[in-house]
Amino acid sequence: MSDYKSYLHSEYYFDPMTKLAMGLGVFVLGGVLGFIYSSIFYWANSGFLTFYWRTGTFGPWSDAYSIIALLLFLFLRRLRKYPVAAILIGTVICTVVQAMLGLGLYYFGNGMRAWNYNLEILNFGNFGGFICLRSVIEFMIFTILIMYVIAPLVYHMACAMSKGAFVTLWLIIGSVCAADIIYNNVLCVLIPSLKNASDVYKAAGMRFMTF
Repeated sequence: MSDYKSYLHSEYYFDPMTKLAMGLGVFVLGGVLGFIYSSIFYWANSGFLTFYWRTGTFGPWSDAYSIIALLLFLFLRRLRKYPVAAILIGTVICTVVQAMLGLGLYYFGNGMRAWNYNLEILNFGNFGGFICLRSVIEFMIFTILIMYVIAPLVYHMACAMSKGAFVTLWLIIGSVCAADIIYNNVLCVLIPSLKNASDVYKAAGMRFMTF
């Protein structure tokens, strides 16, 4: 409890390597949280008939949610003592980023979509399949979880563990996660002959993703 109050109300100071490890911790855990949510939601969207590996990576983390989680942590950490402001700003940031990415991918990618709310349940307030009220509520909850559950957990770990153990832990896991995301989203695009996660999992008979 004292660590949590310290996280909320104190200006904490860590050396650069510890700060890097904290960022990687939020990056990884935010991605795992996004993967869990997406997998459960699309399982429900199928009528609980089909489970989809709902991410573009080999590991159980969502590349988009990992990046959003890190951005929230970096931009909102100075507002963490003002929860209402942090949550509202975080929700707006996530919603605007999603809308821009969705519209950009659609108009510059010849109609390509990474998601389509037109085809999903609970799509009230739907705008072209790019954003809907459910996604806004989801981003609000995600902001709360990142700033007031995951970030404090990582902060507590940084305080409770030795610097060496904390930094080593998140450098290893974070590097694996980042390499997975870069391989599937950058290298496989630049070098089409490479097998991405979708190719591998589909070949193994898994339901990987549907758009």
